[in-house]
Amino acid sequence: ADLAPRMSRASLQVNEVTRATLVELFGEDRIDVRFGGYAPTPGWMELEEDVAVAMAQDGVRRLVITRETTDNNNYANDFMTRGYIREGLCRAGVKDPVEFQQVRQVGRTPEYNTALMHTVKRHFAALAEDTEVTLIYTTHGLPWPGDDQTTGPFATPHPWAKEVFHENAYNNYLSFKHYALATYGDRYRLNFHFAGRGGDKRTDNYFAYAMYPAPIGDPDNPAKGFMTLRQNIDRAKAEGRAEVIAVLSHWYGNNRDTLLGLRLLQDLPLNSRRDLGDGKYWIDWCEKPGDSTPVDCHEDGVTHIQLTEAFDAVADVFAVGYAHRIRGGVERFGLLPPGIEPVANGTVKRREGGGVRVTRGPLQGAMLLVRPDRHPGKPESFTSVSYETFNDPTRNLVGAWDDFDPYIAAATVSLEPLAARARVVSEPILFGPYRTLFNQPVRITVPVSAGEPSDNAVPFIFNEATQDWDPVYPVPGGQAPRRQGNGISFNVQVLGVFVLAVPN
Repeated sequence: ADLAPRMSRASLQVNEVTRATLVELFGEDRIDVRFGGYAPTPGWMELEEDVAVAMAQDGVRRLVITRETTDNNNYANDFMTRGYIREGLCRAGVKDPVEFQQVRQVGRTPEYNTALMHTVKRHFAALAEDTEVTLIYTTHGLPWPGDDQTTGPFATPHPWAKEVFHENAYNNYLSFKHYALATYGDRYRLNFHFAGRGGDKRTDNYFAYAMYPAPIGDPDNPAKGFMTLRQNIDRAKAEGRAEVIAVLSHWYGNNRDTLLGLRLLQDLPLNSRRDLGDGKYWIDWCEKPGDSTPVDCHEDGVTHIQLTEAFDAVADVFAVGYAHRIRGGVERFGLLPPGIEPVANGTVKRREGGGVRVTRGPLQGAMLLVRPDRHPGKPESFTSVSYETFNDPTRNLVGAWDDFDPYIAAATVSLEPLAARARVVSEPILFGPYRTLFNQPVRITVPVSAGEPSDNAVPFIFNEATQDWDPVYPVPGGQAPRRQGNGISFNVQVLGVFVLAVPN
């Protein structure tokens, strides 16, 4: 619209709320929060390595490098982020060693899923209750061996087969799926699967990539390919699905990808200039089977498709989750928010696993157990001709993402919201570093308070965005909560504050 360059409102809000949340957590004299980008925009955004150099020149020697995107991928984190920052520090002649921690994605947390539930709210509200709704969870996507892309950032300079993106993106989808069922499943008939399919295997679900015009991988072997949004829309139409919601989950703000790039690649309608001027970034339309041309929604045999926007409307909710993911990165340096006093510390190695256990005091029996990586060397050992395509989330290749030192501490968050609907039977316990993520299930044990029966007790996790308690939903390859000594043991993929309660 020929407007002067400016930061989006969502970016400004994410930056503001993220900084404010972290300063409130740690204190302004203890941390320094600055923002940078892959490319500079004069007057608005500095180059990421220039920001790191400036911080180092100001005496900072411990850097937490973060990215606000949903899905973890090695190219972006190791090359585009840490690689360029390290090079920038080297070129600037920074002599003293600089320590790094990284926060690689924001998906799969209670706060992120809360933001997603907000973005789909208007789309469910447009439908009558008891409608069958097919959900197509849509993320960016990356190439894979067998794809014919030979140029560009994700092509020959980068080892596709060694990517963790595919596994992490799909595990984020499964986390979203539980929240969608809990939020909307009692009012709508939600469908996540191809006709006649069920379960959590990737090739049975409407899980889609958006930034590629054709399937990623071997077109002659669907089990080795990754479906696009257009493919899944066409399949839903062919299967007679009347209502489809395509959920965008990767981009924290609406941008060229969400408003133009993926629309052109997936043959989807564009918003009008008036829409964009009014801040309307979502769109809905109807199609017939076998044709992507939009048609009148009153015609017979059409499928009504709704495409969500990103998180502009709930940038504050997104930013709270982002800040608490960064909090975990800060905690890895041993800097904890005031008032948090660990009662036990441990060690976790990425390959060997590890954990921490409380052996005395009021929290005795509390435990975190991270098992050894079930598939050491994968996907790092894969090549373009010798690899496995991620499909079954019960066989995740990655366990712990990094070596880290876990801790257990008493938590001081409010139990009132939970006590209104359940009988709390344990103390709230913090397992950190906060919001640490895993792919394989890790085991948490929370002890039951003295004198409280544990029958029917289930775990809950504190949600920083809602200041309420969410159920701990099942994770791929995990087991149902079970008795363990004087407590209840259960599996998770994300750390935080947990408590046990018996629902009313």
